[in-house]
Amino acid sequence: MLPKAEPDQMVEEMQFDFYDLFPKSEVPIVEEYNTESLRADSDGPFAYLLQAGSFRSPNDADQLRAELILLGMEVFVKEVIIKGDKWYRVMVGPLYTDLDLNRTQDKLAEADIESIPLKVAQ
Repeated sequence: MLPKAEPDQMVEEMQFDFYDLFPKSEVPIVEEYNTESLRADSDGPFAYLLQAGSFRSPNDADQLRAELILLGMEVFVKEVIIKGDKWYRVMVGPLYTDLDLNRTQDKLAEADIESIPLKVAQ
């Protein structure tokens, strides 16, 4: 059995000010970071590229490139020769900030595409 509170021990009703404060204040909502200003601040000598795939067939590389373009990414295919074999790398970027890099990696992961980040000189 719980003890009953004495009348002088009763908790006074709490007073909340936020009902009065919030209607008088305006809080701006930022939907997206301004990546243009971040890019201008990024005066580093490097940028990032993400390798989203590497294929022996140029058609396979173009197919992935098309998928990534539909996701709104800047994509290109780079032809490289490794041990005498021709490979077609699907590259996303350039990305100029860590924020851009992380967002793009997240977007690729949501599409079940693994990526390898590469730091390149500008």
